[in-house]
Amino acid sequence: MLLSKIEAMGINSEWFSSYLFQRSQMTKIGDTLSNPETTKNGVPQGSILGPSLFSIFINNMATAIDFSKLIVFADDNYLLISGFVRDWSIVRDKLEHDICNILSWLKINGAKLNIDKSELLLVGSKGMLKSLDEFHVIIDNVKIMPKPVIKCLGIYVDSELNWSHHINHIVKKVNYNLRCLFPYREYFNSDKLKLLCETLCLSHIQYMSLVWGAATARTIKPVKKCIKSMARFVLGKRKFDPITDEMTEKLGWLLPEHLYAYRYLLLIKQLLLHLCPPFFYHLLDLKLFDTRNGFIAKTSLLFRNKYADKWLSILL
Repeated sequence: MLLSKIEAMGINSEWFSSYLFQRSQMTKIGDTLSNPETTKNGVPQGSILGPSLFSIFINNMATAIDFSKLIVFADDNYLLISGFVRDWSIVRDKLEHDICNILSWLKINGAKLNIDKSELLLVGSKGMLKSLDEFHVIIDNVKIMPKPVIKCLGIYVDSELNWSHHINHIVKKVNYNLRCLFPYREYFNSDKLKLLCETLCLSHIQYMSLVWGAATARTIKPVKKCIKSMARFVLGKRKFDPITDEMTEKLGWLLPEHLYAYRYLLLIKQLLLHLCPPFFYHLLDLKLFDTRNGFIAKTSLLFRNKYADKWLSILL
């Protein structure tokens, strides 16, 4: 099956046949080891070619979709569909139709859906979600109810997209790591402390900041406090000492709203220079307005804040 898909892409499958054929695997439970069995499907786990071969294997899954939009990241697959609240039954029927098509595709291709890991998330306002409290989908005779929060590629997505759950998760993890570092602050200089904080704490804040960074100022406030606490820890300041300017100048760290604006502008630059995958190009809708003070640019890309709009106008 995989070799035929490789051939369909115009690649000589003979390069891969010797790599994929005559492989076997065993199962070990306790001290008991099973007899080796030849593998007829799948790709070798832990191999360099494994992810690429798996992507080729599921590449045509989208052909089974009629109404939804399929987002694929390795073995994490997401079906997206939208509609009006008054048409919720139609939306559900379309979604279940596409799910049935995917189940058929998986069966034909020798794969199986893990229903235990399948989740449903409704996104909308509080009023809309309240009117859809009976919404559900059926997957292979199993009833799937909506969840208030799901984890998607390391980020917690909530039904109202206010990102409070993910931000609370970040704050707890950063504060815990910072508390673990605190007893050892006397054994390292500021450069080493900076490196430790960037590795163990700041990395969690920067991850997906372009997604959750457009949350309200009230929601992001705990993250801002975390960054300032990290800066005081590295620079040896007391709890209530002013730190913002010194943090930016000496450490090069940005507050959450500025970090979001920086990542936002960096993405626009990559789009303008065609350095991003084509998937992102339709997100950019730049419009220039001629004013007395020069040109002002507006874009509908993702979410914006006042810093991103201001800096984008200055840059252009």
